[in-house]
Amino acid sequence: MTSREPKSAKTNNDDQDHHHQHHQHRYKSSSSSLTSPTKKRNRSWRPQAVLGLSLTEEIPLETVYVGILKDKRTTSKAIKQISSSSPGFGHLKRCNGFRLLLEPVHVKPSQLHHTTLNVKNLTETHSIGKVLENKFKNQPETVTKDAEKPPSSITEENRNTTRSPTVMRNDLQSKGFDVSLLEENFEIIKVPARAARTRRQAEVCSKIWPLNFHPDPGTEAIISGEIFNDYQLSRMELLMLAAIEAARRSSVGNTDCAGSALIVDPLTGESVALAAARINEHPLWHAAMLAIDLVAKSQGGGAWIGRKSSSIAEDSVREEDGGATGGKRKFDRSASTAYRYPPELDDIKLPAAEPLQPEADKTGPYLCTNYWIFMVREPCALCAMALLHSRAAKIFYGVKAEGHGVLGSKAMLHTTNGLNHRYQVWSGILENECRQVCADIEKRSVK
Repeated sequence: MTSREPKSAKTNNDDQDHHHQHHQHRYKSSSSSLTSPTKKRNRSWRPQAVLGLSLTEEIPLETVYVGILKDKRTTSKAIKQISSSSPGFGHLKRCNGFRLLLEPVHVKPSQLHHTTLNVKNLTETHSIGKVLENKFKNQPETVTKDAEKPPSSITEENRNTTRSPTVMRNDLQSKGFDVSLLEENFEIIKVPARAARTRRQAEVCSKIWPLNFHPDPGTEAIISGEIFNDYQLSRMELLMLAAIEAARRSSVGNTDCAGSALIVDPLTGESVALAAARINEHPLWHAAMLAIDLVAKSQGGGAWIGRKSSSIAEDSVREEDGGATGGKRKFDRSASTAYRYPPELDDIKLPAAEPLQPEADKTGPYLCTNYWIFMVREPCALCAMALLHSRAAKIFYGVKAEGHGVLGSKAMLHTTNGLNHRYQVWSGILENECRQVCADIEKRSVK
């Protein structure tokens, strides 16, 4: 692999779930193959986006006080005052009919405005104890101002974070809210603790409390699968079939990782590197690791055995503005075929190069920048991290690796906080065919 990353290498700190928004939903390109209508056909598979938990998990709920307005004509005044005295809840409507969203029941003592938090204030209402005892089952509870003390089952943790209605009322009044607008009693309910990010999450949350929600078209396109048109799906199928054939012929893996990897430049549709796992020759020669090294070889680097078709001219890589030690390099592969390993893959016919996305700057600052990766099997941690550091843009795989896969099975590496790059991931590409070839090559696995 290349020994150092050029100074021009890009990092991408955007959240993976927003990485796709700029142009993926609808393509506009001078290429007729991208814009011409294609006949849709039924497929036995569809790409399934592997998304972060923030897009797939249920929105957590928090427990809040709700006040009841005496007169609905004061709604505007009440909303203005509560928004000023107790800001927050930007993802929710502050008013739902006569019900006004006030403040959380559980707060840190430092968040209180003026009232000293003590055991008497915390435990003065039986209703709070009742709600805590019932684990806040999302049923509204009418809380009276002067109820008796709750049972002693309230934990010390709850004592430190739970405000009684009296404390909450006094705190609001001290911050300028006119509590006379409200009825004497309050409700305790649960509401979504954070903003919904998908339509599905919003549909669930809106049944609990009205939301402020605006769907992101890019996110919804990924979830629905509409991010790819029929032409692209057809091309993806051809590319995965080539990866499947490579795995069938030559993959020698183990229980951690097996299969093959095909690296494609989506701007031209050209296959750049094709490799099958060969850990019988080297313990690090997983399919993705070999493929990345072949890409490095195509750019003048590479650390391992690299083979290329005899049709590839030695001058197919030209260095500009600093060459291999710095600056950007332009890659001209218009007459080349993919670098391959092992030799048995040399005669695999790869799809003709046709663009998969609109024309853009073809400058390749580092290894797999902007490339799409097709893998028969979900990558292990070693392969997934190598693809991340090589700046791959999209990963497509056929079947999950339940025991060791880190892009959807055992972990969601591509959504981990703190990464200096992110890629998008889809599973289920020709899943049945990939599952069959994985079963076929299992007998060649290294124990």
